[in-house]
Amino acid sequence: MPFFPQFSNLFVAPYIPPAPISPINPNEILNLALWLKSDVGVSYDENNLVTLWEDQSGNGLDASPPSEEHRPEYIEDFINGNPAIYFDGTDYLTFSYTSGSEYTFFNVVKFISGNRVISSVNTNVLIGSYDGFSDVVYGGGAWVYQGTSTSTDWKLNALTKTSGNLSSFYQNSILLGSASQSSVLDTVAIGGDPNWENGNGTAECYHAEIVIYDRVLTENELAGISLYFNNKYAIY
Repeated sequence: MPFFPQFSNLFVAPYIPPAPISPINPNEILNLALWLKSDVGVSYDENNLVTLWEDQSGNGLDASPPSEEHRPEYIEDFINGNPAIYFDGTDYLTFSYTSGSEYTFFNVVKFISGNRVISSVNTNVLIGSYDGFSDVVYGGGAWVYQGTSTSTDWKLNALTKTSGNLSSFYQNSILLGSASQSSVLDTVAIGGDPNWENGNGTAECYHAEIVIYDRVLTENELAGISLYFNNKYAIY
């Protein structure tokens, strides 16, 4: 006679779906180092030329042009009802930030042409674009990711760097590539830096927001803040 086990006392746990990811504002995450957003803290003159972009993190890492001829233009209602800052290929702003052993970097940016939309002034690190391509990161000694996209759509770029020097590049919440690179940031130039590429290290581009944390965010934090950006700017 075949034996049929009895399951009357077997407990089967109900399926509990994972909690949905909710948007997280940048100041709701620990170790916020810098927060530049185009809808708050931008000072400009009667010609809409930016004189100061104030850091909203409370750390005082304001971005400013090196001289009057390098001031970008403030443009109202440019991306999903939010303003943006236009860099014509000669403009750039800098802020004094030096990365530690790890960090997470976010940037809402629209590349048009040229080289670097984000560049480290004192180390050869670039984030987002190079030589006409809009999906690249160079970590100071080698490529973290070298894409071939020439898209001029708005992008959410993110770079994480661990204490073990693993740099990972995300675009629109998709991991594009990782590499063992230190990717040290030492004074950051928005719009690029003419001191690289034989004087051609800048780019024509638009910037809407930049956020930096002094640590690598968790997967849920990365997803939550990416959702914040996408809800605000409707990028993807």
